[in-house]
Amino acid sequence: MGSLLVQPGGALGTDVSIGAGKRLFVPELHVGSASLSITGGGSVENSRAGVADNFAGNGEVLVSGAGSAWDANDLMVGDIGNATLTISAGGTVLCNS
Repeated sequence: MGSLLVQPGGALGTDVSIGAGKRLFVPELHVGSASLSITGGGSVENSRAGVADNFAGNGEVLVSGAGSAWDANDLMVGDIGNATLTISAGGTVLCNS
């Protein structure tokens, strides 16, 4: 069993993979110098999320595969650092802003 390190302010402290049948809810999530992979039908839900939004890092998010989803009410991608958001093979990303 692995661990997920979410630092103060919701920052990922490591690379994280959410796979088949797994669901993660974190109210605020920032992927700075880390990666987040949502595959195989896994899902992540956030009220607020960002990829390289307030860190001078290289944030990467992959959402891939049927049923794989990232639902972030408020999403910022690449405001300060270098961000990559890849959506493929039936994955979905939902956001209101």
